Amino acid sequence: MSRCPRNGRQFSFGKGVAFVNGTNVGRYWEIGPIATLYVPHGMTRAGVNELVLFETEGTVSDSISLRSTPLISHLEKEGVE
Repeated sequence: MSRCPRNGRQFSFGKGVAFVNGTNVGRYWEIGPIATLYVPHGMTRAGVNELVLFETEGTVSDSISLRSTPLISHLEKEGVE
């Protein structure tokens, strides 16, 4: 997913589900803690692959980024140490 500043975090999408070539690869939410989704090599194919993001909050971006390492942030909750 693309990264851009938003409320001190780096997310360009709100909340939703991602599909690669018709297979659900997971849910995402701008508050984290997971900021990347894992797509196993066997799920992609040579040539063109289809990525569908079903965004439920209406927060969208014009681009995404592909990473080779995960991006994980820590949740910030009041009263939790």
